[in-house]
Amino acid sequence: DEAHYLKNAQAVRTIAILGDTTRQGNKGGIQAQHKWFLTGSPVLNNPIELYPLLSALDPLGRLIPQVRDYDTFCNHYCIRKETPWGVTYKGGKNLAELRTRLRLGDSPLMLRRTKNDVLQDLPEKRHQLLPLEDHFVAGQEERTIQEALAMAGTT
Repeated sequence: DEAHYLKNAQAVRTIAILGDTTRQGNKGGIQAQHKWFLTGSPVLNNPIELYPLLSALDPLGRLIPQVRDYDTFCNHYCIRKETPWGVTYKGGKNLAELRTRLRLGDSPLMLRRTKNDVLQDLPEKRHQLLPLEDHFVAGQEERTIQEALAMAGTT
């Protein structure tokens, strides 16, 4: 249910579950005929964070050809940044293309469903205002406690 925990391709957890998705011919991770990744959280913002999931779902790159190779995917959908410590990928580019490919065809890789799509009888949101204590009063109470502790010799 928490697919977003697998967003870092180099994390130990991701490699244990999906294998090393950054290498060609990845045979590691949990082998399964069918894979589903579910999350109640919104989809991640950076394409680099989607790569491990997409690579596991479409390793042959049938819907997203760039997913067959980590560097190709990153160079096509992410912003490459050279640093003194190596290359990093942040942000995204070609996002409209990526969105289209994720929802393309008879078997899209990503479905977004909202509460309204699955639960029509959901009641409207309720908002409740809760008054907070006055900072002056709270400050006085804190000082009283500190003074009592100081008089007891425990500060």
